[in-house]
Amino acid sequence: MSKFCGQCGAQLDDNATFCTNCGANLGQSVQQSNTQQQNVQPNVVPGFGAVNNGAVAVKKGSKKTIAVVGVIAALVIILVVVLIIAFSLGGGYKAPLNSMKKALEKGDGKSVIRMSISDKYYKALKDNDDVVDEHFDGDVDDYFDNIGDQLLKSMEDRYGENIKVTYDIKKKKKIKKSDLEDYQDDLQSQADRIDLDDYEPKVTEGYELKVKLSVKGDDDKDSDTDDINVYKVDGDWVMEGQLGGLF
Repeated sequence: MSKFCGQCGAQLDDNATFCTNCGANLGQSVQQSNTQQQNVQPNVVPGFGAVNNGAVAVKKGSKKTIAVVGVIAALVIILVVVLIIAFSLGGGYKAPLNSMKKALEKGDGKSVIRMSISDKYYKALKDNDDVVDEHFDGDVDDYFDNIGDQLLKSMEDRYGENIKVTYDIKKKKKIKKSDLEDYQDDLQSQADRIDLDDYEPKVTEGYELKVKLSVKGDDDKDSDTDDINVYKVDGDWVMEGQLGGLF
């Protein structure tokens, strides 16, 4: 078997260490060739891996990474669903309207409370026995339960049983700051009149709503459009005043 010179290409004996044609050191040529091959490293592209002969070796994601991404995606979907449900149930300024609906349909005293006063005001009442005894017949919850019963009775007398109430907000206008301050002063005056000394209301937001209210019972049905103001009091949305002449 013959070998060839790495410098000039001349054919040589298998045992030759020098080229008989050009005099090149054959051992050094082989060593340099091997060293050059070992020093050649593939190019690396961040995020993709090695580039060999123009081809990109794409790194595959680990099972752990894929699982984490899947969990994050699932949490995002859950959050979106929760927000959709909260919106459909009438969170925010619609909350007192939904409480009104339940109060009129079921005579529910807790719904009367939620549509009428803030949680802070309710707790202040519960903690003041003298105020409760004098102005709420000794029990705040019973007082509002009675109001709920009266509402339901009034509805059934007019429309029959199986009351269904729906509402449609036709117009919404933000209440200006000066009017919010006036309403806050009114709430403070109400608290002062019943000697609820440890309660100070805070009104931060409000809307003037034009709402179409519809009522249907076994005996009759009716609809009307009313102006209803809702306010964010102590962080809770509540309704101001009566519901016009419909109820």
